[in-house]
Amino acid sequence: MKFHKDHPADAHFGIIMSWLVNNCRQWIPDLENTPPVLYLDIWPIFPDLMMMVFDCNASTQFTQTRSLPKHSITRTFLEPLTDNLDMTSADGAQSKVWRSRFNPSFSPRNITLVIPELIDEILVFKDLLGKMVGPNGSWGEVFPLEDRTTNLTFDVILRATM
Repeated sequence: MKFHKDHPADAHFGIIMSWLVNNCRQWIPDLENTPPVLYLDIWPIFPDLMMMVFDCNASTQFTQTRSLPKHSITRTFLEPLTDNLDMTSADGAQSKVWRSRFNPSFSPRNITLVIPELIDEILVFKDLLGKMVGPNGSWGEVFPLEDRTTNLTFDVILRATM
């Protein structure tokens, strides 16, 4: 597969979305823009038809306007971790309970209030990365970002919730 040729073997699967967007014309030459929804059949790797949503308005229709049932792979993946009592795999009434509890935290007003704290954390992260580049901002040694970005994520969440 071309994706594997373009990426290292340990590339995170999450980048396939942007790769698909950037390479859509390869499979659909007449396409002018990325479609809002793309159906993928990657049998035998995955037995079910997959739908990838690239448009925020289409995504809203699936997740907010009418909350559709989650795919079984999401529930199967998360069940050992959460017993499916989480926002990602919850459906129906359970999903509505979680959404009603968390939605106020993500209101524009609340997000705006925490922007200064988020910027503080991002500046700390930027300084950490700046110390790892080569002299005068040149390329330095390759280093893993996972631990640093995980720490940034937790720092941001902690600042936002406290």
